[in-house]
Amino acid sequence: MNEIREIHEAAIKFAEENLTLWARHGNPPDEEDDSSTVKKTGNTVSRIVAKLKGLKSAEWSQINYSTIMACRNNKNIGKAVKIRGTFKRLDEDAPVSTGNSMADILRFEFQDERGDVLRTTRITDSRLQKDVQEFFGEYLSLDFYGTIIPEWQGLNAKNKWLYRFFLIHVHPSEDPLSMVQATREEIAEAEKTVSAHKENDGDLLSYIGTKLVEAIRIKGLDEAPQLEQALRFALFQSLSDGYSSNGKISYKLHSLVIGSPAVGKKLLSEAASLLNPVSKEAHPSKITRAGIVGAATNTSGQWKSDPGLIPLAHRGVFIVQDFHHVKNKGDLMGVFSMVMEDGLVIDATAAKQAHHALTSIHIDTNRLSHLHANDSSPQSPTDQLLDVGITMNVLSRFDFIIEIPRNTARQLEIALEMHSEPVICVSRPDSGSANKLAET
Repeated sequence: MNEIREIHEAAIKFAEENLTLWARHGNPPDEEDDSSTVKKTGNTVSRIVAKLKGLKSAEWSQINYSTIMACRNNKNIGKAVKIRGTFKRLDEDAPVSTGNSMADILRFEFQDERGDVLRTTRITDSRLQKDVQEFFGEYLSLDFYGTIIPEWQGLNAKNKWLYRFFLIHVHPSEDPLSMVQATREEIAEAEKTVSAHKENDGDLLSYIGTKLVEAIRIKGLDEAPQLEQALRFALFQSLSDGYSSNGKISYKLHSLVIGSPAVGKKLLSEAASLLNPVSKEAHPSKITRAGIVGAATNTSGQWKSDPGLIPLAHRGVFIVQDFHHVKNKGDLMGVFSMVMEDGLVIDATAAKQAHHALTSIHIDTNRLSHLHANDSSPQSPTDQLLDVGITMNVLSRFDFIIEIPRNTARQLEIALEMHSEPVICVSRPDSGSANKLAET
């Protein structure tokens, strides 16, 4: 950390020396003055970057994530900066003279999770170029390691200097701990909690479940065994991850919850969102195949697939509440089946691109027969399954299917309690009512 502190102190001094130049955007200095300052800037940046390149992984891990808006200022020049984001646009490779030879250069723009965009300086390092080209379009979330430096734009530019990102490393940020952007303090607190439970032979899952119930502020869970069972599965679902040894089978778990309004289905969606490092949700009346898979865009004559909600939830969960309101259910079944089996989605439009989608699917729905008061519930097991509006090939891939029975009297009680105090209550099922549906 001393080395990082030294770099930061040098950067502050460097920034202070150049503040007067940056303030003169409207009054261009003479060309000779600019030339010497640019040269001085380049030499200083070279020294700073050389130190940053020497930082080890453990030292980078001690640096908290930043946003583009927060780091794009003179105080961060030369300071080690780590940003979570995605590639936005890759410039075409171009040759540049480097002494007696020519070298290819590239640069790109990337976007953080708030939507702010930052452009890199020229990248001439062939190893780094290879990483950028390999990761572009392949991974949705990456960690960009580097620093902020000023880049000279020329005498005729409106802004003589602009902040750019000097890239030192780039890595896919697909492990859950990186995805949640945990701070050092949060990681230390979590490790302390885990250690305490190990020493006392405690049930860590039960502890997490208790904290989850407190966070969502549920009441009456002891009277709702189906909901309690579903919440426990949500814990296991959030821990599911990875592919088979041959990389062709997804090990993510998937859940389907059936029930009338006010039985607690929404709580399970909220739990899934809280427990997973990333979650995406589609509105039932707006969901489309392109929206959950990806849509093709053409940039400079090249087709590229912008990932949809399911690949954007890679290593997390994709949620659809009130699935019974979805009109185009048939268009989605093939997508769901591929995600559940292969952990992939394929954009079959002009881009013809596959996206990683190691994504759990969580769906809640009403029975189709319950949407109309006069409809009677189907009796045979096969008809009961078809009554949820999901094809058998997809139903058979759900790892957990449960039905939470409705209880009109209890639902009225819940509604009154929800209006009288700011907590969430859950429905208590009638005794002897339907239990968990058999896995198909």
